[in-house]
Amino acid sequence: MGNAAHTVWLQTQVTPPAGGCTGCVTTEAGPVCRSKTSGLTCLAPVLTGDATTLARVMDALNHEVVDSASGRGIVDLHWVKSLRLADSEAELTVTFPPSCGGGKQLAEEAFATLRRQMPDCDVYVFHR
Repeated sequence: MGNAAHTVWLQTQVTPPAGGCTGCVTTEAGPVCRSKTSGLTCLAPVLTGDATTLARVMDALNHEVVDSASGRGIVDLHWVKSLRLADSEAELTVTFPPSCGGGKQLAEEAFATLRRQMPDCDVYVFHR
């Protein structure tokens, strides 16, 4: 058996904010965001790659890249929009709110965390 990449949906256990993510439902095709029917924006990131590695990297991002104003990690704050891990690449997309003056610093910390977690990969961090 090979090490095929899988898309994994990890949902943090938090109470969604009013008007926020309503969670995902299971279908035969896999998890589907309820926001497709409600029109609300989904807060769950899209994760692609080895499930064990994804869990390790997401945990590191949440513990090592922390918003100084709230003291919470970028995963808990739903600022990670996607993480794709491939054979030789790690690609992270983050969205910091306009009020987050430390967005550049957080992006640099996320890059450094990915470099530590995936030392043999090319690392890309995108802010959208």
